[in-house]
Amino acid sequence: MKTPKQLKAKTTIVLIITVICAFVACSNSEDTGLPNIEDPTPDRFMIKAIDASFVPELRALNIETFDTSGMKLDFLDILSNSGFNTIRLRLWHTPDNEHSSLAEVKSFANEIKAKGIKVWLDIHYSDTWADPEMQEKPKAWDNLSLEVLKDSVFQYTSKVISQIEPDYVQIGNEVNNGFLWPEGHSSDLTAFKNLIQEGVQAVRSTSPEAKIMLHYAGHIGAIDFFRDLNDIDYDIIALSYYPYWHGNKLEHFQFNFNLLSSDLNKEIVVAETIYPFASLEGTDRFLVSSYPATPVGQRDFVEKINEIVEDNPKGLGIGIWGGVTGAYMRPKPDTYNGTHWENQAVLNYDNVQLPILEIFQ
Repeated sequence: MKTPKQLKAKTTIVLIITVICAFVACSNSEDTGLPNIEDPTPDRFMIKAIDASFVPELRALNIETFDTSGMKLDFLDILSNSGFNTIRLRLWHTPDNEHSSLAEVKSFANEIKAKGIKVWLDIHYSDTWADPEMQEKPKAWDNLSLEVLKDSVFQYTSKVISQIEPDYVQIGNEVNNGFLWPEGHSSDLTAFKNLIQEGVQAVRSTSPEAKIMLHYAGHIGAIDFFRDLNDIDYDIIALSYYPYWHGNKLEHFQFNFNLLSSDLNKEIVVAETIYPFASLEGTDRFLVSSYPATPVGQRDFVEKINEIVEDNPKGLGIGIWGGVTGAYMRPKPDTYNGTHWENQAVLNYDNVQLPILEIFQ
C-alpha cells in the first residue's frame, strides 16, 4: 500500500506528463499550418472510385486485361475484386460514335449496379471532352437563347438521371471557367449560376436521393470559385488534383483541401487523381518528391492522397482517373488514341494490373 506522500508524488508526475503531452500536441498542430479540423468520423462511407469510361472501348477492341496473378479478367471484375465501391462514367450529349453516349452509359451503368457498385455520373454537357480550356456546348443547342438553353439543361438532365439513376451526379466537368460556352462562361457569373442551378434542380426533382457534385480542376483558386457558388444547392465539392498541372507540393494541396471543406462546410472528394507508373521524357520534372515514377511510387502517391482525404472529417473519398491501360494509351501512328496518359494508367503496357489497385483492398 502506498503512503499519502507517495500518492501525492505520483499524482504530481501524472499531471506534469499530461501538460507536456498537451503542449507537444498543440505545437505539432500549429506547425502544420493546416486549418484546425476535428478527428474524422470512423463510420463514414468512403467513396473508392475509378473512372471506367474507357472500358466499353477496350471491350469493343477485344483488349484483354489481367490481374496480378496473370489471370485474364474483365476490367470491371478486376475493379470489383480490388475493393472499388463506385465507378465514375462520363456522359457526352451527341458524341461522334457510341462511346460515352447515353445508350452506352445507361447499359454500362446497369451492369455496374448489378455488381453492387455505385454509379457516379459525370455529365459533360458537351459532345466531347469538357475541361477548363474547352466547354463547347452540344451542337444541338447552338443558337439557343439563354432562356431556351436553361430549359434544355433542365430537360436533358432530367432525362439522363431518370434513365441512369446514378448515386452521384456531376453538373459539368471541371467547370473552373463555366460551361456551355459562350452563354455559361464564368465571366458572366449570373448566367453560369443560372445554368448550373437548372441542372441541380433537375436532379433534385428527378432523383432527390442522388448526391450532387460541382467539379473544379486543381486547388489554387478553388476557394473563390466555390464561394461564388455558395448559394447553389449542391452537396459535395469535387476536385481534380494532378501534380503535372496543379503543383507538386502536397502540403499546398492538403491546406487548400482542408480550407475548402471547413470554410464552406461541405463534404469534399478528390474526383480525379493519378500518378505516373513509369518515367516519360518531358514530364519527370512534375513528379512529387519521395514518389518516383514507378509502380510502387504511383501506388504510394495515390495512397497518400487517400490519407489526406480520410484525415479530413468531411472527406468522402477519391476517384482515380487515367487511360485504364498504358498499352492502349501509348501513341500509335495509325490510331487516334495515343496520348500523354500512357504512363498514368492503372494497367501497365502489358495490360496487367498495377499495385495502385491494391490500395482499397
